[in-house]
Amino acid sequence: MFKKIMSWIRALYDWTLRWAQHPRAVQSLAILSFAEASVFPLPVDPLLLAMGFAKPKKSFYFAFITTLFSVLGAIAGYFIGVYAWSAISPFFYSFVFSEEAFLAVIANLQGDQATFVSLFIAGFSPIPFKIFTISGGVVGAPLIPFIAASVLSRGLRYFILGAIIYFMGPRAQTWIEGNFEKMTIMVSILLVLTLFLAKAIL
Repeated sequence: MFKKIMSWIRALYDWTLRWAQHPRAVQSLAILSFAEASVFPLPVDPLLLAMGFAKPKKSFYFAFITTLFSVLGAIAGYFIGVYAWSAISPFFYSFVFSEEAFLAVIANLQGDQATFVSLFIAGFSPIPFKIFTISGGVVGAPLIPFIAASVLSRGLRYFILGAIIYFMGPRAQTWIEGNFEKMTIMVSILLVLTLFLAKAIL
């Protein structure tokens, strides 16, 4: 079972690398970044990495596009929560995130400080960001801390990746591909640790 999962993840990574060469890759990066912060269940990081590996000198530009559209997607998620949640919540509970996760997040989005800390942790870590962006709209979280946390967390996350690509280039790609299984396990462990940290802080 573990080998099948790893094989599927590797196939997805290889497909992403091929897609990064497409003439419309930048548009796809923007669309996926927007959707990932509001409705789409998969992270945008693999496409950002793949495009950076293909054109390392443009990695900071790709990081900027990813950050910009991720923040716009977060704002869209917020207004989905404000205006459309009662109508579309069954879809999200079925295909995007669980009702239990959603209710747990709502409890931690009350007040400016709570909003900023919660959004920053979710935006920088592997925690699904869209749960927090939509929840923020549902509870009417303060919009300025919401946007500030989204900009800071997403910017740090994607520009760190951009810097790794820019300064390491092919060496980073070689390391990832040579240690793909270990890296996947590390990311999974990081997700679990982040969830525990978020629970402890919030």
